[in-house]
Amino acid sequence: MAVAALNAARADREALVLQLAQDIAGRLRQALRSDGRATLCLPGGSTPAPLFSQLSELQLEWDRVIVFPGDERCVPPADARSNARLVRHQLMQGPAAAAQFIDLFTGTGTPNLILAIGIAAAPRFAR
Repeated sequence: MAVAALNAARADREALVLQLAQDIAGRLRQALRSDGRATLCLPGGSTPAPLFSQLSELQLEWDRVIVFPGDERCVPPADARSNARLVRHQLMQGPAAAAQFIDLFTGTGTPNLILAIGIAAAPRFAR
């Protein structure tokens, strides 16, 4: 009984991740149609890793998408706790590798958040 419940929960989780990835891709496509560019601000932590992997496989005009983490832990990019590392390994693969990635960690211990927000917002104001 417990194994069946675990398998059902796993299937539900996988279906939820797929649906969420498709919803995000739909919103990105809408932004691409209306603005010509899209921005994707991502959460940190390991929980969204399956979502990032699923999203990376979806076909869209990734070369017109700017991706950046919503927060960072101010650790070197190779550190296992780095949100940027997670995004690079889970999202910036396959078709999604064409997206522009903005890393908040500058190496000084202070995320360059103002620059990231400015660059991400620039396409909306460049009309």
